[in-house]
Amino acid sequence: MERQDEQLAQLSAILRRQNQIGVAIGSEISQQIEMLDELSTHLDSTGAKLANTRKQLGRFYWVDSPDLTPCKVTWDSVGRERTDLFAVDQVQQLSKY
Repeated sequence: MERQDEQLAQLSAILRRQNQIGVAIGSEISQQIEMLDELSTHLDSTGAKLANTRKQLGRFYWVDSPDLTPCKVTWDSVGRERTDLFAVDQVQQLSKY
């Protein structure tokens, strides 16, 4: 009987420790979720600002020609560059943003 009591006491101690570990893991996960939510909010905001800036400014390129005719490169709704006036391989990028 004493042996069973010892085993139950050991099992009880193990279960208390596992409970403490579970609570600590849950707390850590909650903190990580909060940080991920904040990051997601910042990324959404930054993405929206970037998309708006791209729409407003565009990029300016120079055509590989003697008179360096400028053309404007725009972006489609998913952020891909689109050059309507010239083939991309004919356009030489002047600057990057």
